Parts: sequence; C-alpha cells; structure tokens
Amino acid sequence: MEMKFDLEGENNPVTEGLINCVAFWNREGDVLIQNNLNKTHGNVFTHKMVETMPKDDFLLEMVLTDAKDLCARKWAEDHGTWECGRVRSHVWVQHNGVRVMIMHF
Repeated sequence: MEMKFDLEGENNPVTEGLINCVAFWNREGDVLIQNNLNKTHGNVFTHKMVETMPKDDFLLEMVLTDAKDLCARKWAEDHGTWECGRVRSHVWVQHNGVRVMIMHF
C-alpha cells in the first residue's frame, strides 16, 4: 500500500516539502511502525496510535503532522494563508481558501 498525492496547484516550498514527506513515509513507514510497536522509536502518543490504528490511518496522521508544520513555517506565513486537515480518506492542504494538494492511499 503506497501513499499518493495529487498536486492541484503550483509547486512551492510547502507542497515540495509534502511531496518529500510522502516519499519518506512510503520508504520508511513500515520500519517506523514496527519501531513504534517495539517502543524503540516515537513517544507515548505515537505508540498508542500505532497500536490502535490501521496502517493507513497512522501514516495519514503522520503526514498531517508534517503538513501542520510546513503550513506554519516562515515561508508559508509570508505567502498567504495556509491550512490543512484530514478527513477519513485523505489529508488536504489549502492556500488562501483553495485546495492545492491532497495525500491519500
């Protein structure tokens, strides 16, 4: 199962960062899930998440965390209003009220 993304706007530092995050979680997700299950990586919060969520939910939550960070960075703050969120099937990012990217399985 591989996460995908749909870029619906121009590429910029926020979306480029998220493309890199999707590639990271596709490459490292299984190992990090196992490390969280073994409690050799992560924290109490991620340990509980990985124990109680299906793999796709856990990975989408991790990408949502990355999206929140990227939307709050200085470049984003200097270039309009950035927001992100999650519905069951995907994480979305919008710029000035227009969706520019979704990440999904």
